[in-house]
Amino acid sequence: MAEDFKPIETQEQLNAVIGERIARVEKKASEETAGLRKEIETLTQGRKEDATKIADLEKSNKEFESKVKTYEAAAVKARIAKEYGIPDGLTDRLKGETEEELKQDAENLKKLLPTSIHIKSTTHSTGAGDREENLKGAYAALAQNLTSKGE
Repeated sequence: MAEDFKPIETQEQLNAVIGERIARVEKKASEETAGLRKEIETLTQGRKEDATKIADLEKSNKEFESKVKTYEAAAVKARIAKEYGIPDGLTDRLKGETEEELKQDAENLKKLLPTSIHIKSTTHSTGAGDREENLKGAYAALAQNLTSKGE
């Protein structure tokens, strides 16, 4: 190696050696920069995909929470209707945001129903026709009761 060494004697030789060294460093830096830019693009794309997935999951979560709230409200209405002797067909008629409001509405509705009406529950019904007849009778009695109390 010592034989290959040639001392730099002119400014042009020095400039050539330094130029070669600068070119190697610039090439290496350029390659590293290109690699880093590609990695940044990959990470950015992954972040966008993750944000989309998160938004979709949040939307699904809200939909499920809404369904759960609807089912819970229906269950509370059914329980209160059963507790107050409200026929199954009139359960959806109960209005209110809280259990107390629903109970008050059930009590008010119960006052409007004639005491002689006995409607079979859908779980005890022998067929769809029986349930329909019971509901028709309940609605007719309710309408009669509403018109007779208004006179």
